[in-house]
Amino acid sequence: MKYIKKETNEIIWMHKIRLENPNISIPDNADLDDLGYIKIIETPIPEKTGFYAVEVDPINYTQTWELREIIITDEEKVLIANEYLKETDWIEIYKLRHDIGLEIIPEESNKWNIINKREEYKLFLKNK
Repeated sequence: MKYIKKETNEIIWMHKIRLENPNISIPDNADLDDLGYIKIIETPIPEKTGFYAVEVDPINYTQTWELREIIITDEEKVLIANEYLKETDWIEIYKLRHDIGLEIIPEESNKWNIINKREEYKLFLKNK
């Protein structure tokens, strides 16, 4: 549990408040307004593909997050593509059997997602 110390606007953890006030028994989630602390309202960590969340200064005593883009270098992208192709090479036999009409892959099958992603990675690596 985190609080804001009113007089300094400092973000402070419950553990430190207890250390600063050793003669007071302070339960978790306590209202510490009388001691000069305001409880920060916690919010869930936002999630977005390709981004990571960083906690920033609270706004109106509410926990605030900022999403920052994950930067992946071209070298890392090549490694990711090669690893994916290696891990999913088993799908090629299904694609071949589909292409020659021996075993049709249903349209709703997840195998198409893998096949399409493999094609994207192959094109990406070809252009590198």
